[in-house]
Amino acid sequence: MNCFGLGTVGGDVARGVLLAGGKGVKTEALASVIADRAHGLAILSLIGILSVFALEHDRIDFSYKLLLIISALVITAGWFLGPKILLYFTPQQNRFRNKVERVAAQFPQSFNKLIAITVLLFFMLFRL
Repeated sequence: MNCFGLGTVGGDVARGVLLAGGKGVKTEALASVIADRAHGLAILSLIGILSVFALEHDRIDFSYKLLLIISALVITAGWFLGPKILLYFTPQQNRFRNKVERVAAQFPQSFNKLIAITVLLFFMLFRL
């Protein structure tokens, strides 16, 4: 899908639709794609932070270092607080509450799950 004019977003939408598999869970599948992108961006920010502070720190302006740190913090806060805020503002009696809960479940809150996902991502990135 990425090669035929739709770009990365089109590929992500196609991946979400394929993950749903016609089971009526398109929103949750799309949320899992967004969670995958957010996790990848957080890992890239972490790699950037480690690289900037480990290698040639004299040549990179402090504002760029600060931007990397703030980006990583915002992504992490969004990961943990986003689903809670979404659930907080969705009333219990709302007909979409069940769907909102399933979407929020796509962002694991357990550190053990996140560490397992991160280790798997590193193995995939570096093919160790």
